[in-house]
Amino acid sequence: MKPKVSVIVPVYNVAGALPRCMESLRMQKLSDLQIICVDNCSTDNSTELLKIAVLRDPRIEIYKTKKHISMGAAYNFGMKYATGDYIGFVNPEDAQEENWFEKLFNSAFRANAHVVIGNVKQICLNGKVKVVPNKCIPSSLFSMPVTQGIFFAEFLKATHAEFADTDVVCDTPVMSK
Repeated sequence: MKPKVSVIVPVYNVAGALPRCMESLRMQKLSDLQIICVDNCSTDNSTELLKIAVLRDPRIEIYKTKKHISMGAAYNFGMKYATGDYIGFVNPEDAQEENWFEKLFNSAFRANAHVVIGNVKQICLNGKVKVVPNKCIPSSLFSMPVTQGIFFAEFLKATHAEFADTDVVCDTPVMSK
């Protein structure tokens, strides 16, 4: 069955945070979820933790890069394997509530939206909490943390969207070629 959402997680030396991230993805209520972990040549035990995660959840897939690449390039690498109607991006240090991707997909489906941004609580470096409200955007790519939503896969493909080859992705827009 084709997944409703493919989630891409770039993994590089994040063993301390990875179990929490994988558990939050494993607990997602959306059963039609593809979880793509890009093993970016980690030198810690991240690879072993990913293998354990796969044993716990058949929705998790591991794809290994041939050499270490930037986070943006790792997201691009993962998009090659995404088969879902929508694509989401998760930083390995993050965790999502158990109905996060289900809510995003349902909002996107109802609105026939190309992009849905979730209601996210961001904790800024100064400690202030900023709430980003849920929005449906019909057909635009813009500067936003990409981990706040999901993107219609066909739209990303049609616009040749890709990430900049950089490690500063959370504030970088998806860029068109």
